[in-house]
Amino acid sequence: DWELASRKGTEIGREKAGITLLEVSPDNRMLAAVTADGKALLWKLYQSAIPVIVRSDNRPVTSMGFVPWEGKIIIADATGTIEVWDGSSLEKTDSYSGHSTGVTNIAFNDVYRQMITADAGGKLKIWNMEDLTETPALIDDINEGVISMRIISGGNAFLTATGSTLTGRPAHVENIVTDLCSKVTRN
Repeated sequence: DWELASRKGTEIGREKAGITLLEVSPDNRMLAAVTADGKALLWKLYQSAIPVIVRSDNRPVTSMGFVPWEGKIIIADATGTIEVWDGSSLEKTDSYSGHSTGVTNIAFNDVYRQMITADAGGKLKIWNMEDLTETPALIDDINEGVISMRIISGGNAFLTATGSTLTGRPAHVENIVTDLCSKVTRN
């Protein structure tokens, strides 16, 4: 319960290592946090004050997010592996080799049913969430790690931020190809 009258916050959890990422499920029933020592903590709100600790096969977790249109959680680690977890049972259902370095950010586009991932080396991948076995589109023109990503323009574009650059990009693979074709000139 929130103590609104007293204007005091309610402590939900505490982590000695420090929290580096916080996510809230689309239905506001679950919190997820990534800790500085590579754990994923999941709280089922209104059920338990004790978080479930998830480790990605003992690899340090670096990012995570809730898939907005279905009850799945994506957990990514320092090796670039991307795992799909069931949001109800909190069991891992699939695992994919995503990046060659640690995943720093995950964003979801519910218009095109996409997941966009970024790694520490500056590579972006656009995944088809309907078929994660399909090879994701690769964007490899960033020279530094992405620190934040956001879907914008009603799902038609996304923003990436590095330590020095903010870049807007089309979100759909067909728009990326069209954009690239517009940059090609004939002799």
